[in-house]
Amino acid sequence: MMLNVYKMKLSKILSLVMAPLMVGLLTLNCTNEDDAIKTSLKDVSSKISTAPEKAGKGVPITITGTDMDKVLRASVGNFIVPSKSFTDVTESSITFNVPTQAILGENQLLLVFPKNERAFATIEIIPLPVIVSISPLFGLDGDPVTITGEYFGEVSKVMVGATEATITEKTATSIKFNVPAGAATGKITLSGGAAGNIVSSQTFVACTSDAGNSACSLNLNSGFELGTGDVFTNWTKVNAAGLMVATTVAAEVHGGARAVKVNVNGTQGGADQWRIQLQSADVTTTVGQSYKITGWFKASVATTIRYSTASAAPGSAQYQGNTAVNTTWTRIEWNFTANGPLTKISLDLGGATNTILYVDDVTMNKN
Repeated sequence: MMLNVYKMKLSKILSLVMAPLMVGLLTLNCTNEDDAIKTSLKDVSSKISTAPEKAGKGVPITITGTDMDKVLRASVGNFIVPSKSFTDVTESSITFNVPTQAILGENQLLLVFPKNERAFATIEIIPLPVIVSISPLFGLDGDPVTITGEYFGEVSKVMVGATEATITEKTATSIKFNVPAGAATGKITLSGGAAGNIVSSQTFVACTSDAGNSACSLNLNSGFELGTGDVFTNWTKVNAAGLMVATTVAAEVHGGARAVKVNVNGTQGGADQWRIQLQSADVTTTVGQSYKITGWFKASVATTIRYSTASAAPGSAQYQGNTAVNTTWTRIEWNFTANGPLTKISLDLGGATNTILYVDDVTMNKN
């Protein structure tokens, strides 16, 4: 009997000790508002009127509904956006950027209201467009341009600088468009759809028929910057090679850091222009298309030069008339119509006057 009394007393003592601990544990559990499975949460998803079905990482999204100004925080999947990070808040809408860490695919969109109210929706996080290459990186109005990359499915608009271009063809990995009229040099922006905007890292050069910009030239190494010693990459010294050398003297260079210096000293074998000749590599041309060659020349004593062309077809060469070069930088241009699919630019520099001739920035463009 004494043993039973002892057991009853021990049980009562344990119950008195454990009761406060159990109350504490229950209280601790009930004060955690972030417990997603708590039975006290109130589903107020009806407060959401509209939420985007798709969005890209980092893209701003807007959710409309009621009591939006009372939202404490939002989350996309496991990534939280506190209310202080909302970019716009009204009673009927909130706007914030999708976390860049969000996982691609379907995610739960959660809005947290006071008093354990929660609103739920789903959103699909889709990849942002990726630009891999732009070819070419320059062009005249109407010229075709191709962008290659990934995730172009949502793209609906291409901007060259501030001017919209017309998309002529699009796949998930490529977009083709023509340079829009009046476009200025600038970045290319892809936009539209839920994926958000992407801006090219490279600058597209919008050319004009007046050209003069080496970046717009159809011929390579138009500024004679490339090459070592007295060699000019993509140019060939056809006649009197020893009379043509490189110069890096600032006063003898029109643009960049390098130009061609020609010693017209009467040793070229005659007074004909072709006796000193520097010729470009082949340029792809369209038969019947009009082109313009533009170059800059300066001479120690006034002289003349001319442009000519060469193509594969026999007897197809075309010649400009002799044109005056002064003792200051002179811009000389010539228009011609291509008569073959490949055309070389020839600089004919062997005039009758003994002089030092400087040549730089020779470009070729469509008219």
